[in-house]
Amino acid sequence: MESLGAKILQRKNPDGSNFITDENNFILDANFGAIKNLDKLTALLNQRAGIVEHGIFTGMTSEVICASNKDIKILKSK
Repeated sequence: MESLGAKILQRKNPDGSNFITDENNFILDANFGAIKNLDKLTALLNQRAGIVEHGIFTGMTSEVICASNKDIKILKSK
């Protein structure tokens, strides 16, 4: 994923040990910054060996509700 421009951090538990999923996988948090072509990145990640899931959910909805302790934002697709 670094070759695609991501900065990678392995997810850790609060005690500093590696976070391991129920399926005994590690989770890598990948920061791509602002993504210019989401469909292209999704396709590239889908083709990579070893990536079980990537957390990019394209084409699944036309609206997202984002809530924080300050406000609620509704994001709609164009």
